[in-house]
Amino acid sequence: MIGYNKFMKKFLAILVLGLFIAYYLFGLNELAVIFWAIAFCAGYVSLSASIRIWQKREIRKYHKKHKTIPKTYEDLEKHLKSSVSVMPHLKKKLTLPNVTLIAVTSVEIEEHQMSLKISSQNIEFGAVKLLSSLPPEKKYSDIEYVSVKPMGMTDQNRFMVEDLHKHFETSHCLYVEAHSFVVNVDLWKEKFLEFDYIGGPWPNKIQMDPSLIGTPGLPGPIPILNMKENCVGGGGFSLRSHKLLKTVSKINYDSLKFPIKNEDLLICHYLYKDMIDKGIRFAPPKLAAQFAIECDPLHLYGQDVNSVFGFHARHMRDYFLKEYMRRASMGKW
Repeated sequence: MIGYNKFMKKFLAILVLGLFIAYYLFGLNELAVIFWAIAFCAGYVSLSASIRIWQKREIRKYHKKHKTIPKTYEDLEKHLKSSVSVMPHLKKKLTLPNVTLIAVTSVEIEEHQMSLKISSQNIEFGAVKLLSSLPPEKKYSDIEYVSVKPMGMTDQNRFMVEDLHKHFETSHCLYVEAHSFVVNVDLWKEKFLEFDYIGGPWPNKIQMDPSLIGTPGLPGPIPILNMKENCVGGGGFSLRSHKLLKTVSKINYDSLKFPIKNEDLLICHYLYKDMIDKGIRFAPPKLAAQFAIECDPLHLYGQDVNSVFGFHARHMRDYFLKEYMRRASMGKW
């Protein structure tokens, strides 16, 4: 489709140019030249719109028929190859040489790899790394695979605080999980890199999921957290500087006595003042709301699914994955 559109544009330009050359060389009627030029342009617009409408209709029919969400990136590739679109979108990649795209996991390894592949489709990162306790079913040449010990929730939180800085050399890392990835590369802002931490904003008050009581990250009663001092932000899709991670690596995670020990809440809430005192810069909420979304029903700072660079939320993954499948099929991702 992309190649066809380019050909038609060139063909239309040649026709219109030919009309005006004929007008000057052979003295064709001026009104006739204008009429045919308008007719050619209107015909092109009408034909292009008709093809797009047909293509969208066929893709909607295809996705109605195929409702299964792919489990691996290999399955996703097969899905896209079998879809209606005849050409992938060949847009110019965003280049982020100072950012490492990274994921750390012992669970949902295939889903984490899918998040890395989708996030890097239209971005050239300084490096792309999957740190996992087991390898995925299929490996890709653009991802560096690093073996780590099996980790439970406490182990992973400890790793994020104490060890993540050891695994990248760029000024920042973009951390993704199974339920987070880049959804609109055009909404990247260089201003994001001016801060040491940026993640989707939380509401002013947070109450943890009651089902998590008794887990390593939430051993005691459910506290209600007042986030008015700093609501930035969710760690599951976050941009972190090497400076920040080097700073927090000096903390002994096991010695911390806070009621919740999720690493993003430690950094952004419980230890917020300490981080500020050490020169760590957190993005302001309005900018963070353009970076990522976590709480879509709340529409924090006017954000919605079309206004953010990325997302993090289990309940939104299927929506964004289907949106990726739909838009990639049309060459619009």
